[in-house]
Amino acid sequence: MRAHGVPNFPDPKVTVSGNGVKVAIGINPSISSNPHFKSAQQACNKLLPGGGPGGESSHPISPQEQSQYLKAAACIRAHGIPSFPDPTFSGGGVHLPKTAGLDLHSSQVRAAEEACQALIPGGLHGNH
Repeated sequence: MRAHGVPNFPDPKVTVSGNGVKVAIGINPSISSNPHFKSAQQACNKLLPGGGPGGESSHPISPQEQSQYLKAAACIRAHGIPSFPDPTFSGGGVHLPKTAGLDLHSSQVRAAEEACQALIPGGLHGNH
């Protein structure tokens, strides 16, 4: 979104709840009124799981990408997070099961994610 003319687009907020991870992005009127917002949204929705809100993924997770996500999870475990779960795949997307006692925001988890981000299809948190 930022690269497509919406420089103040916020980072997503990630929360662990229930059986998985929830990602939310707060869009306020100052962002949605940006003249580039709609074109940026159209250009970037394909990067969201399921193609974005109300959309169908034009690119479901391929078997090769599933393998990459599994390798990334193994890498994170090897970097000091032995309880990090393997992701599951359904609905064309990737899902990370909640694991008791695992703080996804801890410095140790973040360091392991950074060390392994090259294995994650599209990069860490969907960045390309």
